[in-house]
Amino acid sequence: SKYTAQQLADALDFYGAYINTRSATDESSVTLYCLNKHLSSCLTYIYEMFTDANFPEDDLKILTQNSVQKLAVNEQKNSFLVRKYYYASIFGKENPYGSSINKEDYQNINRDDLVTFYQNNYINKLEHILISGQANNESISEIEAFCKKFNNTITKKIIEFPSFNTSVEKKKFYTKPGSSQSAIRIGKPIINRNHPDFRKLQLS
Repeated sequence: SKYTAQQLADALDFYGAYINTRSATDESSVTLYCLNKHLSSCLTYIYEMFTDANFPEDDLKILTQNSVQKLAVNEQKNSFLVRKYYYASIFGKENPYGSSINKEDYQNINRDDLVTFYQNNYINKLEHILISGQANNESISEIEAFCKKFNNTITKKIIEFPSFNTSVEKKKFYTKPGSSQSAIRIGKPIINRNHPDFRKLQLS
C-alpha cells in the first residue's frame, strides 16, 4: 500500500538489488540478490511485499494482458509444448500437475480471489529461507530478525496428493508443422514431496 510497483523496483535498483519470483503447483518463492551491506534495507521492502500487497486493479489488468501475450509466444516454442505434453502424459490432463493453463484461465483471474488467496497462503506463512553466497554473521543476524517479524502459523501436515494415471505409452511423439527443431523430455514418477529425500533430490 506504500509503494507502486515502479517505486518498489526503483528502490531495489537503488541498492543494486533485484528479485526473482516463482510460483509452482505446491509452493512459491522469492529470491533476493543483493550485497551484504544493503541486505537490511532490501529486506524491509521484501517484508512489505509479503505482508502489505494490495493488488491494484490497473496493474493486475496489465499483468494479465502481458501473461496472455507471453503464453501465445510460448505456445510456438517446442520446449514449452513438449513440457506441457510430458506432464499430461505422466499425470493425466485432469490432474493439477498435468493440466496446463490457457488464455481463459488468465482472463478469469479477479482481484478479490487474489486477495483471499494471498491472505490465506502468504501472510504469516513463511516456511523456510535458504542463504547462499558470502553471508557473514551480521547478514545471518539480519535474516533471523527478518524471520521473527512473521507470526508464523505454519503447521506441518501430510500433503494429500491427487491420484494420477500415467500413460501406458512409453514413447509419445507430437508433430509441430513447419518446425525445424526438436525437443525431448525424459522422466518417470518417483518420490513425492512427503519423502525425506525430496529436497535433496531437487538439489542433486
